[in-house]
Amino acid sequence: MNILIVSATENEILLFKDFVLKNKSNLQLDKQHIDIDFLITGVGILNTAYSITKKICKKKYNLIINAGIAGAFNSKLKMGSIVNVTQQTFGDFGIDDDNTFKTIFDINLIDKNSYPFESAIINNNYLPPFIKDLQKVSGITVNTVSGSINKINVLNNKFKADIETMESIAVFYICKKENINFIELRTISNYVEKRNKKNWKIDLAIKNLNNYLISIFKNNN
Repeated sequence: MNILIVSATENEILLFKDFVLKNKSNLQLDKQHIDIDFLITGVGILNTAYSITKKICKKKYNLIINAGIAGAFNSKLKMGSIVNVTQQTFGDFGIDDDNTFKTIFDINLIDKNSYPFESAIINNNYLPPFIKDLQKVSGITVNTVSGSINKINVLNNKFKADIETMESIAVFYICKKENINFIELRTISNYVEKRNKKNWKIDLAIKNLNNYLISIFKNNN
């Protein structure tokens, strides 16, 4: 089984990468020997889309795992908690119509039900047993991370999403179009609020993410 771990930055999955390199010949999942590759895409939709497309043209993967940290709109999600992102859509792809944000779907430049979209959302129903206990959440992918009350209110009212990231829609779109099983695992590093990095828990989020990824493959050996 070939697995591709996709992350925007190496720091987000470095501890897990070290674990894999040290145990590469002994790793199993679902009683199958696995070969794990890593892809560091860089931040953003374009970097992610280009990097994944180039990678899957060279090798066939049975599973792609998008792993990283995320900001949470949903205050019920605890800092450092790990979530399974099962829905994604664009958070800022559209037009500003006299201070009213309209998505690319609202103005019918993309059919909201054109595959892989369903009512402007890409859903991921793939649920392997090793993540069945994780909370499922919805997300939006943005080009500009939210850090002002006005923008946050607009996004909350428009999408009611649990988290935001800068890459995820690219993973969802490509994997669905290419019929590749995938999951998105994110840990909450901060709440989406007026920008204040003193409140962020990036180190905790990265530590918990890596420990969780390691536990998946330790427990399946």
